[in-house]
Amino acid sequence: MRRGAGHRGGRGNAGVKKHRKSWFLTNDPEALIDKGPGRPDVPKAITRSVNIGKIDSRAEELVNTGLAEKKAKKLHLELSSVGYDKLLGGGVVKNAWVIRAGGASSIAIRKVTDAGGEVLTPESEIEKSS
Repeated sequence: MRRGAGHRGGRGNAGVKKHRKSWFLTNDPEALIDKGPGRPDVPKAITRSVNIGKIDSRAEELVNTGLAEKKAKKLHLELSSVGYDKLLGGGVVKNAWVIRAGGASSIAIRKVTDAGGEVLTPESEIEKSS
């Protein structure tokens, strides 16, 4: 007669990662997975971005719907009113734009200024005030 848990190889799940590994791999493989605390559920900020070429190609449509205004040969647009946060530099710019955006890439800013326009971002307004 044998006594104690030593004869059985331990009590419960003892030896799961050692001498009972093959049994657990076939019968209960999830017992071998370390289930740590995981990442906290932090919502990511979703940034909706649009290329300047897409806006420029729809300039007529934006003016007709009232989302953009034409003042002194320049088109004025509030990017958030169209549903976007950031302006990207893809495409060709033919019109002079004054665009107020939450953010803009350096290529987008360069293309708009080369066409005779201006991009107003929170960073650029801080630089102007100081």
